[in-house]
Amino acid sequence: MGRGRANRDWVGRAWTAHPTIGGHPTDALWHPRRVPPAQQTSSTVRWMIPLVVLVAAASAGAGLLTREIYQRPLVDTPPLAEVSSTTPRAALPGDRTVKLTADAAEHPEHEAVRGLLQSHFDAINDRRYDAWAATVTALRAQGMPRSQWESDYASTQDGSIVVQRIESASTTSLRVLLNFVSTQDTAKAPDDLRSDCIRWRVVYLLVWDGNKLKLSNGPENRSPQYESC
Repeated sequence: MGRGRANRDWVGRAWTAHPTIGGHPTDALWHPRRVPPAQQTSSTVRWMIPLVVLVAAASAGAGLLTREIYQRPLVDTPPLAEVSSTTPRAALPGDRTVKLTADAAEHPEHEAVRGLLQSHFDAINDRRYDAWAATVTALRAQGMPRSQWESDYASTQDGSIVVQRIESASTTSLRVLLNFVSTQDTAKAPDDLRSDCIRWRVVYLLVWDGNKLKLSNGPENRSPQYESC
């Protein structure tokens, strides 16, 4: 459905220090918590060996972890580029390339999601109804005939599209949280926000249609959040 009238979708040891007692050197006295020097040295060596081994193992493990982190392949997606509220109005809606956050890029279907959304927003920006219809389910396309679609999106431009999160809703569907900016004639904006520039936060329901993802009609799509740029 269009965006105007519809919805967009955290015990250490004690040590005696008396030089002599009764004329006897303290080295000759036994104390229940005193360890003779020879025994102390042997004991110290015994407990230091496992400590050294433990430290060495921890260092090696840290090295492996660091190497794993820095050798992890980079995700082939553009970085997150939030749109600042101080971005000049003339620069909006911004780049039309769909971007993913690091969190969204962790999902195994992130490339399929990005590809679908890129085709979807490109179709809207380029006013290509047939291309748009190919990105949505048949039921959703039926609810938006060509004449209505062309009217609703006649002046729309979308950009600054960022997929924040992707969740598996079921074995056959995904929920996608994203935000983007749209510009349009005020007459085509939602009834309760007649603005020519809107920041959207929406949840889209995507379903598998054969081996392709498509945007579906779902309750997730009916409660978008939006505000004027």
